[in-house]
Amino acid sequence: MKQYRWFRADRCRVCGQCLSFCPVVSLPAGAARRDRIIAREGSINESLSLSYCTTCNACNFICPAQSHPYELVLERFDEAQRNKGLPGIARLVFPNEYLNIWTITETLLTRKEKHFLKQWENNLHENHSTIMLTGFYTNLVPFLLDQVMFQNSTVPIAGSEGLWGSGGDAHKLGLVDITETIALLLKNKLHSMKVKKIICFMEAEAAMLQEILPRYYGIDYNITIIPIEEWLLQQIKQGDITIRAPLDIRIAVHDNCMSRYLNGKPQKTMREIVKRCGGLSVEMEHAKEKSLCCGWAATIPSLYRNASLFGIALYLLYSLDKRLREGVDAKADVMVTGCPACYIFLSVAQYVTRRKIKIMHLTQVVSLAAGQPHNAMMDRRVRDIIAGIIFFLLRWVSSRSVREHFHPALPQTDDVQAIPVLNKSDAKILLRIRSILDSPLLTNRITQWLIAMMVRLAVRLYGLYLAFKRKQFISKQR
Repeated sequence: MKQYRWFRADRCRVCGQCLSFCPVVSLPAGAARRDRIIAREGSINESLSLSYCTTCNACNFICPAQSHPYELVLERFDEAQRNKGLPGIARLVFPNEYLNIWTITETLLTRKEKHFLKQWENNLHENHSTIMLTGFYTNLVPFLLDQVMFQNSTVPIAGSEGLWGSGGDAHKLGLVDITETIALLLKNKLHSMKVKKIICFMEAEAAMLQEILPRYYGIDYNITIIPIEEWLLQQIKQGDITIRAPLDIRIAVHDNCMSRYLNGKPQKTMREIVKRCGGLSVEMEHAKEKSLCCGWAATIPSLYRNASLFGIALYLLYSLDKRLREGVDAKADVMVTGCPACYIFLSVAQYVTRRKIKIMHLTQVVSLAAGQPHNAMMDRRVRDIIAGIIFFLLRWVSSRSVREHFHPALPQTDDVQAIPVLNKSDAKILLRIRSILDSPLLTNRITQWLIAMMVRLAVRLYGLYLAFKRKQFISKQR
């Protein structure tokens, strides 16, 4: 019998309710029970739930025995990476790796955005009782904080990629040792700054600091944590943000994978803000306690089930597009999210599929309702992200060292570590790729339509493949 740190094998009844409820695999009772056994003792490739879990953690909230089935997934992932490391493509999400997404994207940021990043990092070296913590993925879209509501606030904005997103990605990847080290880094840093209150611009980091790191890693920060949506609602109620131009649009709230934590309060708060902004809230097929991950985390199980690079890309695109289609089916004009990561990758997916729905961050919805002009920077940033991914893939193809499996290095715990900077030759290649994406050949409607049709077809075929695999798995249980 395997020994687990968090999963309570002694409580698990192997009833299968977790996997019947799961919005991804949604297995019938018999198949769910069988998969639960395989997930505990078999290989990752044999288990449907381990192979395709998008780490939405819905299973934890339905388990009648409170056996923590989601933590079984994390612990199996941790076991796998300890044995063989991670595929080279995972370097993208490790800020201490040369070819990480922040290093690549920062080369393409505007001068103003780079100034913001520098200012936010400098604020980490000063004492502040209250800070607004930018968050991991916010540093890919710094323009989100270039809005009147933040310019008028007296709360200093602080953050760096070197804080590792408060361990959110590492935890979801099942990297227990790295997450534990990040937790210590945060404790040391925040203590040295004498921080007493944090407004988390990334909702996921609020969940990490307030619930996950104390509960699973035993590190309590004794700091008041306020998620961004709570802060926004408070600002509206107090009159610091005045709704001058109520929105007359249908809005679907995307409940991100961490929104189930904090007693699910973020989900309710988001909908109240939408209502106060004049929007009509419409629900997607998978919402609230059964919400789907935006799709970004679909890369995680792909890293562990020995999927090819093509397979990783297909599952990612399939999962992102599935979420977009649910928004379209709900007849929403806008899909709103409070998570910068969801905002980024849903926007990228919308760009390549041309689904008829607009993606907005919650702060943009509030700003628009407050009568402020919409910031269209995301159109540019989407192409920046795509250019960065193409650049990484070229390096992956041309360099064996980039393709090789690796064991991520632990972050430092004494202070925030600066991320690498692209060398001149790599930066030149990246900028060339970025200029090509702006060429008339790729920006005309016909080319964009053809790309969208090809992506949609690939996603459709992959969906049929997944349905076949699920049917095949279920048939074996009879």
